[in-house]
Amino acid sequence: MLLSDVLKESFKRYKLVYDGTRPDYKIHDPKPYVLAIDDDYNVDNNGRSILGINLNYYKGDVNKLISNINKNDNKNGFRAFNIKAKVKYKLSKDKKAVKEWEIRNKKKRWKKLIEEFPYLGKFIRRYKISGIKSKKRAFLK
Repeated sequence: MLLSDVLKESFKRYKLVYDGTRPDYKIHDPKPYVLAIDDDYNVDNNGRSILGINLNYYKGDVNKLISNINKNDNKNGFRAFNIKAKVKYKLSKDKKAVKEWEIRNKKKRWKKLIEEFPYLGKFIRRYKISGIKSKKRAFLK
């Protein structure tokens, strides 16, 4: 895979081994293939999670879907958004303002994703970091 191809990817992909955090909850897919919408999801302050789309549930061409999602994200102005947010945070004197900017733009990004791909909503899952036993990056071939 070329570096230019990696830079076109808006969302990271992971192959996880997931045991979960609640013993009373049955894990239906212990080895999800996840397109991570947010690697640092903690909206309820109940622990960091990966919020993502479980691609094992998608029955179509996964590589084509990922390509379409990346093209849509880039077209909407979010190319390399995660890198931009990190750089902006490091260089800024007002860290709180940058965090608020990042949250606003994440919400815009999610909204655009849902508008363009509404059928993927049923595949969105939250994977708590503490329940992940193994996390490997996955790349297109």
